[in-house]
Amino acid sequence: MDNIKLAIEQQDYIRAFDLLREYIAANPGYTDTIAILEASIYMGLEDFRAALPCIEDGLKFNPVNYELYFMLGTVYEAFL
Repeated sequence: MDNIKLAIEQQDYIRAFDLLREYIAANPGYTDTIAILEASIYMGLEDFRAALPCIEDGLKFNPVNYELYFMLGTVYEAFL
């Protein structure tokens, strides 16, 4: 996962997305951490509509993850 985070930090979102897909294929099961990474990629690409379902799925997995709520607020703000 560190390589995915690094790609996001470097704003290499296409590479981050490819790495995330590889990670998900090798490690089945969606988690709040994966949701945060996926939503971060979409938000970096300014595709807030695609980020929203990722955040929602992450909250279903872990409804007390504060980072997902912060991201949700950012996405809602983008829709205003």
